[in-house]
Amino acid sequence: MPGDVWVVVEHQQGEVEPVTFEMLDEARNIANRLQAKLVGLLLGHQLPDVSGTLAGFGADLVYLVDHPLLAQYTTDAHTLALADLVKARDPFLVLLASTANGQDLASRLAVRLGAALASDCVMLKLGPDRSIEATRPTYADKVYSTYVLASPPPFVATLKPGVIGVGRPDRLRRARTESVEVQLDPSSLWTRSAKMVKSDPATLDVSEAEIVVSGGRGLGSAERWHLLQDLAGALGGCLAGSRMAVDQGWIPSERMVGQTGKSIGPKVYFAVGISGAREHLAGLREARNVVAINKDPHAPIFSRADKKVVGDLAEVLPVLIRKLKRLREAEAGQHKADSR
Repeated sequence: MPGDVWVVVEHQQGEVEPVTFEMLDEARNIANRLQAKLVGLLLGHQLPDVSGTLAGFGADLVYLVDHPLLAQYTTDAHTLALADLVKARDPFLVLLASTANGQDLASRLAVRLGAALASDCVMLKLGPDRSIEATRPTYADKVYSTYVLASPPPFVATLKPGVIGVGRPDRLRRARTESVEVQLDPSSLWTRSAKMVKSDPATLDVSEAEIVVSGGRGLGSAERWHLLQDLAGALGGCLAGSRMAVDQGWIPSERMVGQTGKSIGPKVYFAVGISGAREHLAGLREARNVVAINKDPHAPIFSRADKKVVGDLAEVLPVLIRKLKRLREAEAGQHKADSR
C-alpha cells in the first residue's frame, strides 16, 4: 500500500542476518506513528518462507521477490527490481542495511528514484510534517549529527549493524506473505554473478566476522599471539584485541573491539586474557555467544560470558587447539567419505 515502511531483508543462503531485526525494530516505530504497515522485502531466488521470523520482530507483511537473476547480488538487477517495485507501490521509507550490498543498492536506488538518502544511520525517527530525522556518525565517528529529510517521499536510508540491538521476538505475531513478480530482461543487465568465493576469515573486518578470537593484556607478550592465531585458524575465525593489546602494539587499531573501537555482533566471541573493562564490554552488546578464558575467576568478562574457563591460557589454549584440529580433521574425513 502507498505510504508503508519497507525493510529490505539482509540474508545469506536463506538465513536472515541480525541487522534485519534491528531495522525492523527501528522501522516499527515509524510505521506505528504513520499508522502504516511494516513490510519485510526479500529479493532472491528460491526464497525460504521466513514470514514467521520477520513477524516476530514487527513485520506485518512480507514480499517475496523471486527471480533467477536475483539469485546472487548484482547491482543492476537488484536496483531495477527494487526501483520498479517502489514506483509501483509507493512506500514512505525504504530501509536497507549499511553493508557492502546494502550501501551499494541504497545509493543506486536513491539516484534512480530521485529520493533523499541518509546512509550509515544509528537512529531514525519520524519528524514534523512527515519528515525523517536521521542520526549518523560524522568526523570519524567522533560526533553524531542529525539530518532532516524533508523532500517528498519515498525516503531511502541505511542502518549501521550492531547499534540498535536485537530484542526478543513476539512468537505469537503473524505476517501475511505475498509473492511479487518483477520483469527483468537479461539483455538489459550489464553484470552477472559468475561464482561465489568464500572470503578468508582471517582478513575479514572484525565487524563482519561470525567468529572472533580476541586477546588482551593477559596474554603477557607478543610471542603468545601465535596461540590466538592458531585458535582462530582452527575455528575459522578472525583476530581482534582489546585496547590494551592495541596499546602494546600486538594488533592494529582497526581490529580493536570496544567503545572506542569496533562494536561487533559475531555468532561466537572468544575473549582470551581480557579482563572485561566496561569500555570493552560496550563493543560486545550484540555478540550472541561469548567464551571467556582468564586465570582470574573474578574478571568482569565472566559476567558477560556464556561459557567460562578459569585457567592459564598457556595451558588451556594448546589443549583446545589440538581438540579443535582433530574435530575438523574428522569432519573433513567424513565429508570426503560421504562424497564418494
